Amino acid sequence: HLGLARALSSHPPIQAILVEAQRDLFVVGADLATNPDQRGKLRPGMSLVTGSMIENLERIIDETVAEHPLPQEFIVPGANAASAALDMARTAIRRAERRALQLRDEGREVNPEALRYLNRLSDLVFVLARWEAGGTEEPSRRS
Repeated sequence: HLGLARALSSHPPIQAILVEAQRDLFVVGADLATNPDQRGKLRPGMSLVTGSMIENLERIIDETVAEHPLPQEFIVPGANAASAALDMARTAIRRAERRALQLRDEGREVNPEALRYLNRLSDLVFVLARWEAGGTEEPSRRS
């Protein structure tokens, strides 16, 4: 979904953020998929999610919101293809987050930083979708 959103975006800064997130998701995937007996072999930032990866997302979120303030009302997604693709990507990320939480709750070893990363990534994708829509989204209710 992130690749589709990147392909549909006409904003090079959004494209750059998304390709970085796609690369980070390889790290998240490695972290979540590693056999618990092999976790000692994981390398920070390469196969193990780190706090600095999350800090980077938070910095990008803060910078983006400062430049492109969020709407104050709920919106109806789908202003354009790129923002709709970002909203779909956010749905997939939230699903992955819920699945990782389920695994943790079932007693599996899940890096808390991987959970935090997925949570913050979904927030970043929401912010990018609003930027991509450019204020053209319809509010959820008309006054």
